[in-house]
Amino acid sequence: MFNGDIITKKVCVEGFTRLIFNKRVKNPVDISTLLMLIWYDTMLSHKGGSEIIQILTTFFRTFSSYSQDGLGMFEKTFENFLTLLVTLSESKEYEFNTDMLTYNLTEDFIVNTVGNIGSSLLTAKPDDRLDGPDGEVRLSPVQRYFLFLCEVSSEGDMGSRVFKKIFEKTVTVFPLDNLTPTTKGVLFRYTEHFLSQNSDSSQVFKNLEKKLRPEEETEDESQIEKVMKNLEEDRLQSRNEFRSFLKSLKEKDIIAKKTFNWYADEERKWNERKKRITADSDEDDDDLDVKAPATISRKPARKAKDDDSDEIKITSRSKGRKGGARTSNKTKGAKKRKAPSKTPANDDESESDKDSLEDSEQVRNMQ
Repeated sequence: MFNGDIITKKVCVEGFTRLIFNKRVKNPVDISTLLMLIWYDTMLSHKGGSEIIQILTTFFRTFSSYSQDGLGMFEKTFENFLTLLVTLSESKEYEFNTDMLTYNLTEDFIVNTVGNIGSSLLTAKPDDRLDGPDGEVRLSPVQRYFLFLCEVSSEGDMGSRVFKKIFEKTVTVFPLDNLTPTTKGVLFRYTEHFLSQNSDSSQVFKNLEKKLRPEEETEDESQIEKVMKNLEEDRLQSRNEFRSFLKSLKEKDIIAKKTFNWYADEERKWNERKKRITADSDEDDDDLDVKAPATISRKPARKAKDDDSDEIKITSRSKGRKGGARTSNKTKGAKKRKAPSKTPANDDESESDKDSLEDSEQVRNMQ
C-alpha cells in the first residue's frame, strides 16, 4: 500500500476502504490509521495521487457519519493518528521513511491542519442510543474524544503542549447540551483534573469548568466511579494497542531512524528561536537578523572573516611603520649624543640642547 506506483496504491486503497466499510477487516483501526497517513501525505498530490486523496476523503466523511460504530472507529483512528504525529514530532530518534511518506511535522500543521479533523468530528450529531446492556452508560465518540484530549493534555510532557492547543480549539465547539447527570459528572472530573495540572490555563477552560460543575449533588457517585473505571481500562488497552501498532510500523520500515541533517537541524533551531523572540516582543526585528543560523549566513560570515584578517594585517603594517620611524629617530638621536666627544665644549652644549628639543617634539608627536 505504501510501495509501488500510483495505480497499485490506488487499487490497494480502494480495496481496503471497501473491506473496512463491509466489516471484513480484523484490525480496522490500524488499517484506517494507515489510510489516514496516506491521506495526509504532503507529496501525494504532486506524485499524481489526486484520485487517492478523493477516495480517502469520501471514505472518511461517509464512514464517520454512516453509523455510531463508524463514528466510534473514526474517533479511535484519529486518536492513533494524532498520537503518532505528536510522538514523531517530539522524537529525536525516529521519523517517517521519506521513501514512503512525506510529512512536515510542525506544530502549526498538527494543531491547525490535523486538528480540524477533530472539529469536523465534533459536528456529528450524537446518537441517543448510547445505553448499553442493563442500563450501562456509554459515552459518545465525541465525548470520548473530549476526554482523550483532556487526559493527554494533563500529562505534562513535551507533547502535551500541542494537545493542549488542539483541546482549546475543540472546546469552543464541544456540545454541552442534553448531557445526562452521570456524563456531566465524568466530564467535570476530567476537566477539574486538567485544571489542577495546568494552573496557567486560559479562560476558555475555566468557563468550561463552570458550565460542567453540577448545580446540585444529584448524580450517582457509584455510577460515575464505574464509568471512570471503564474509561481507565479502555485507555490502558488503547495504549497497549498503539505500542503494538508503532512496533509494526518500525518492522515494516514505515518509521525509520533519523539520519542527521545539519542544515535541517540548524533551520529547526532557528525557527524555534524566531518563535521565542516573536513571542517575547514583536518589536525586536533587529535581533532576528543578528541571530540568524550559520547555514543562512555561511558565505557572508566567511567574507567578513577575510575582511577582518585584512584589516588586522593593515593595522600591523601601519604599526610597523610607526615603530620603524621611532627606532630611526632614536638611533639618530643616539648618534648625535656621541658626536660631542669630538667637538669643543660650547658646541657640545648647543648640540645637546638641539637634541633635547627634537626629542621633546618626538614625544609630543607620539602622544
